Amino acid sequence: MADAGTLDLAVAPDGRAVVAFDRQADDVTARVSAAYRPRSGMPFGAPQALAAIDAASTPVLAAAPGPSTLIAWADGGGGWFSTGS
Repeated sequence: MADAGTLDLAVAPDGRAVVAFDRQADDVTARVSAAYRPRSGMPFGAPQALAAIDAASTPVLAAAPGPSTLIAWADGGGGWFSTGS
């Protein structure tokens, strides 16, 4: 069974929200997933798998007033990777 990792929540001024979380897959890999809520008072959708990352990394989120959310994580070497949705 995979170990629970970390999670982060970002809420935009218009009420949209994204929650991202990771689960450790093995000693060196974690899998990042995210779920989206279109507006305040609505339920979150099903989580979507995004990427496999270094198990030492932690996903973080930032929401903007427009349609984008930035999901980023640091790799073991200190670089940044991101995906917008």
